[in-house]
Parts: sequence; C-alpha cells; structure tokens
Amino acid sequence: MKRIDRGSTLFVALVALFVVAIAAQALHGALVRSLHGYREERQSVQLRALTDAALAATLASLSEDPSIRSVPKRRLGEGFLLSEVRSHGPGVVEVLATGEIGVARSTARALVSLEPTGPRVVAWDPSVLAAIR
Repeated sequence: MKRIDRGSTLFVALVALFVVAIAAQALHGALVRSLHGYREERQSVQLRALTDAALAATLASLSEDPSIRSVPKRRLGEGFLLSEVRSHGPGVVEVLATGEIGVARSTARALVSLEPTGPRVVAWDPSVLAAIR
C-alpha cells in the first residue's frame, strides 16, 4: 500500500468515526429528553392520584363528621395528601384537596353538598392550582 493510500484510509476512518460520534451524541440527547419527559409525566399522574385520594379521604371523613375542617397531612406512597374544608353556605362545603411529592404540588377544588345520605360532590375542578412547582 502506498503512503498516500494509507493517509487517505486514515482520513476516511477519522471522518467516519467523527460522524458516528455525532450520531451517538444526538441519540444520547434524544434519550435523555425522552426520559426526562417520562419522569415528568409519571410525577404528574402520581400528583393527580394523590389529589384524588385526598378528596376521597376528605369525603370519608365528612361522612363521619360533617363539621371537620381539614384532613391532616399524611404519607401515601411516594408523596403526601392533605385537604382543607371551608364552609360555602348552608349544607355546602368547599374542599381543597392537595397531593405533594417533594416540592411539586397539585391542588384541586370540589364543592360538596352535605346531604343526609352522606357527602356528594356537586362540582369538581381538578385544574385549580394544578402541578405547582
């Protein structure tokens, strides 16, 4: 093999290696972004589930004692749930149900009618203060 052929072969090999390195870097970046999106989606779903659980716990407490004003913060899975109950007129309360994971928080509002058969949700707004970080 001539000296010029070896130099050309080396140059082609270096260019090919450079192209492969760029492709690997692009693939790595795409995978990292995808993983980050997956983690955010997972946390969003968990926050929504904790918020729903906070409302369920509050409704259960209201069925036992319609005069409660909150459900204290308690651990559930990887996060916490809590709620606050405010009077919203005769026989109606407003429930602010909150789910927390670390510093992320999701709060939803529900209007609940206190009926003789038990509490009944008459309005539910899950978008109130959703996923505050």
